[in-house]
Amino acid sequence: MEPNNTDLVKSCDNLTIAPWGDLVVCEDDTHPFVVGITPKGEFYKLAENVGYQSEFAGAFFRRMAVRTL
Repeated sequence: MEPNNTDLVKSCDNLTIAPWGDLVVCEDDTHPFVVGITPKGEFYKLAENVGYQSEFAGAFFRRMAVRTL
């Protein structure tokens, strides 16, 4: 999903599904963001690359094991 409005997302080419069910996409741009998209089609920004002019790539989520003593 990439709308014609580049204020929402720019040149996304990596995606994954978040544990909470949203689509998460990585922008391929000189000022990239990681953008979430809800099942209702609402867009929100999760992360911004402010220190290096390179794209985000390979987003993933890992379930962490919880240990108790």
